[in-house]
Amino acid sequence: MPIRNVVFFGSSGSGKSSTINMFLGGEIRAPISSGANGCTFESKAYDTTIKNTPYHLYDTAGLNEGSEGAVRSKDAMENLKNLIRSLSSESGGVNLLVFVFRSPGRLTDIVEENYRTFYEGFCDNNKVPIVMIVTGLEDEVPTMNHWWEKNREKFEEKKIRFADVACITATRGKATEDNQRHKNDEEYDLSVTLVKELLVKNCRDSGWKKSDKEWIRGSLKWIRKHFRRPVWSFT
Repeated sequence: MPIRNVVFFGSSGSGKSSTINMFLGGEIRAPISSGANGCTFESKAYDTTIKNTPYHLYDTAGLNEGSEGAVRSKDAMENLKNLIRSLSSESGGVNLLVFVFRSPGRLTDIVEENYRTFYEGFCDNNKVPIVMIVTGLEDEVPTMNHWWEKNREKFEEKKIRFADVACITATRGKATEDNQRHKNDEEYDLSVTLVKELLVKNCRDSGWKKSDKEWIRGSLKWIRKHFRRPVWSFT
């Protein structure tokens, strides 16, 4: 059975690695560091199986909040090439994009640029379905999903749309006094079910891709054209 490639992205601190860990059932030993400035496209793939279907989950560094200066274009371009080569050669392209957003958080320019960089630039103007996972909602009332009901209109005003959304907590929280459970166990267990259902429901059977050269050239052309800030530096 072909492996399905799922690319997770989002700003620094959004909870990408913690969310991916929910699919793996254990600690990620080498999470992506998202502390670098600019857009790095640095990524790490993790293997998992859901309902007898194999997945590659890519933890990918995108634009960061408060980044200053620019990533060296040589490093960023090399990371982009490596990501594209991995996606196009190993198992046939991108099957799903997952945008991870942490609450509380504002819909900043960085958030919007992250979305458009991957959905429009990297995946050639909406060729791949995209979903959103919102983390940090363990204290949301009456339910975690209430956050999306309150905030959906803000995203739609900026034409940031998703095929589906899961509102979750990606942490079990502090242990209780007797160390028998954790504060967010109930919400966390529900969240594990929600994120797995989100993947199974929205991930396409076949991935989208182009030739390596065409894919790289198209992505860089889009980035040069659309970035308003000096996130990338080209010589």
